[in-house]
Formats: sequence, structure tokens, C-alpha cells
Amino acid sequence: MEMAPRNDNKKMATITMELEDLENRVDQAQHKFNNISINIKREFQNFDLNRFAYFKQATTEYLELLLQIQLKVSEYCFL
Repeated sequence: MEMAPRNDNKKMATITMELEDLENRVDQAQHKFNNISINIKREFQNFDLNRFAYFKQATTEYLELLLQIQLKVSEYCFL
């Protein structure tokens, strides 16, 4: 009869250790997830800034080209 409490204590100690190990693993996974989330947010911000800069440059070049064409058209119309 005395064997049962010892086995229960050993099982409880084993389960407690496993639980602590799993909790540590969950904490580590959460920390990694948070770091990855921060990196993804940074990358998206950089992407948005780069995309905006590219759009601005392309739009400016397009408008300058249209202006040149309009100037040429107006020269031909008033000759």
C-alpha cells in the first residue's frame, strides 16, 4: 500500500516537470512569434515607403512626358 503514494508522487513530479518544460516552450514560441511579427511589420512599412517612392517617381516622369507632348502639340497648332 505504501508504493501507491510514492508512484503518485513520482508521476506528479514527472508531470510537473513536463508541464514546466511545455510552458517554457510555449513562452519561447510566443517570443519568436512576436519577433517575427515585428519584422514583418517593418518589412511592410519599408515596402509601402518604397512603393510610394516608385509610384511618385513614375507619376512624375509620366506627367513630364505628357507636358513635353503637349508643348510639341501646341507648337504645331500655332505654327
